[in-house]
Amino acid sequence: MRIRIMAIIIAAVFCFSAIFGMAKRTTYTDITAQANYMDGLQTAVLPEEMAVSCCEDMPKMLLDAPLVIKAKALGQVEQLFHNTRQKIQVEKVFKGSTIQEGSEVYVFSQEWSVSLSMEPASIECGFVDIMGEGEEYLIFLSGRELESKEGVPMYEMFWDTVISPVFCYKDREEKAVKYDPKNDHTYVPYREVKGNEFFCDSENGFKAWRELKKKMLREYSY
Repeated sequence: MRIRIMAIIIAAVFCFSAIFGMAKRTTYTDITAQANYMDGLQTAVLPEEMAVSCCEDMPKMLLDAPLVIKAKALGQVEQLFHNTRQKIQVEKVFKGSTIQEGSEVYVFSQEWSVSLSMEPASIECGFVDIMGEGEEYLIFLSGRELESKEGVPMYEMFWDTVISPVFCYKDREEKAVKYDPKNDHTYVPYREVKGNEFFCDSENGFKAWRELKKKMLREYSY
């Protein structure tokens, strides 16, 4: 129970930071226009105990996701004033009927943002790295759909989980990075963890993620 409460508190803090950052964003220089801007930001890693607990809880929680798809990332993540999004091509629909195979759509998440209003300046990813262009992913969506100004549908990531429910079909790096326990947060330089699929601080955390990913890819396969 204590771990669940901690997870809820951390998720609430990240959401508040993202909302506050978006509200203040116009007062800052647009660093997202700079090349490799993410390398100058920080991102949060999950402590081992919470990583293991969240990975154990996710299979049951993800049963409630209305849409489950396999998709290919078509471009880089886009940081907009109202949201952060990334374009994908839907390759397979495992669950749901409101999204079409072969369609190109955007996905966005409550956990995705660039936060410049508080220290440290950060990129929020929901503890899973940004999707790599051309790579394939298993993605769980909430069913909420918006229309972009370009007329391309935007689908929201399933948001009941602390960890973003996005699983890369290929294996990526697993480099544990320790955060400074003297701080009141778990942020580390993004450049130190980029390339990892999952952001945590221990091998046990990665083991739990591997088991979760294996289970999800087995359950949603051709």
